[in-house]
Amino acid sequence: MVGEGIDSFGIGPQQGLASLDHIYILSAFWAFPLLWLAWRNSRPTRAQGTGLHG
Repeated sequence: MVGEGIDSFGIGPQQGLASLDHIYILSAFWAFPLLWLAWRNSRPTRAQGTGLHG
């Protein structure tokens, strides 16, 4: 239901500013920073003093 609301009230009005194919292309590129953020946050943390010099 949240996705339906986002689509109806978020993407729908944007069609006046850009065509639907441009909106889909920008949505596809949005996945890259989200993928990087998920990868960065899923790495295990190192304890203090266990780095390369520690």
